[in-house]
Parts: sequence; C-alpha cells; structure tokens
Amino acid sequence: MNRAFTTVELLLATALAVVLMAGSLRVVASIRADLLQDQPALRGVNPGRLIDLIRWDLTHAKLLSQRNGKITLTGYGCLDRAHFEGRDRPDQPATHQPVRVEYFVWPQGERGWLVRRQVHLNELTNRNSWSELVCGGVAGIELWPVDVAGLGLGRAALLGIEDTGVPDRLRLVVRSEGDAGVDVDQVVVLR
Repeated sequence: MNRAFTTVELLLATALAVVLMAGSLRVVASIRADLLQDQPALRGVNPGRLIDLIRWDLTHAKLLSQRNGKITLTGYGCLDRAHFEGRDRPDQPATHQPVRVEYFVWPQGERGWLVRRQVHLNELTNRNSWSELVCGGVAGIELWPVDVAGLGLGRAALLGIEDTGVPDRLRLVVRSEGDAGVDVDQVVVLR
C-alpha cells in the first residue's frame, strides 16, 4: 500500500499557502506605507519650503477661515502627495480641483506638529482626504491681514473670522516650541 498525499490534499495545502502569503504581504506593504508617510516629517522642513507651501494654498484659496488656532482655506489648489513630498515632475502639475485645506497644530506628547489636511470636495469616496505632518516643534500658526503701508491690522482683525475672501497681503506667523522648531514671521504677498 502506497502512502502519499492525494491531489485534493495538495491543492488544499497550496491554497492555504497562498492565503498566508497574501496576508503577510499586506502586513509588509502597510508597514512600508507607514514608514514612507512619516518620512517627510522626520527630515524636518526648510522655512522657505513651508512658506512656499502655505503661499500656494493661500494663492489658490477663495475663502479663508481662522478659528481656535485652525486655518481653513477653500479653493482650487489641490496638491497630490507626490508634489507635497517633493517627488513632483514639471510635466505633472498639481490638479486644480475643488479642495479644502486646513492647517492646525496637533499636540503629540510634549511636541506639537503642524498638520496640513486636504479634503477633495468633488470626490464622494472614503479616501477623499489626506493629512501630512509639515514640521514638528510648532506651538501655533496665525495669519494677520496687512494694510498697504505694511502695518499689521492687529490680531483681532482676522482671528475668529469665518469664510472671508483672502486678502492680498497677509502676515504669516508660525511660532515654535523653544529652540526645537521653525520660527516664521513673514509678510506674504499673494497678488
């Protein structure tokens, strides 16, 4: 009497091996995606790149809202992840789709992170938004309108205002936590 595996047993063993390999491949892929997503925040940020990113969003915004330390811009300056991570190519410009962009400070442990959250307004899927850590060591972000003479109109001029048009000149202030973060205090001219 021969003692060997039947064809059915071999097929079942092969199917089980395929299922286990597919599961382990998904785990490895999700770990890799998490590492790649965290990479821009670990590299830090250049203050010039931060100003350029915020200027891009302000230039393409139609509405501006600022309340409780959160800046919300609504307009048509949609960026894709490749552009945000510096992997964009000149032949693939950013899309000009309706978008809402939010900047806010997310406290994590003893460190605050400046977060940029983008929500596509013309997509009705569960993957229509994504967030990126812009830089760490941030205590707050504010925008102040600036008059033609370059004098600030004061903090109360824009804090707490909902859905206004974007002024031509804004003072951007990104306050850092001690010496660990990025300090930005610059007038941004949009038009």
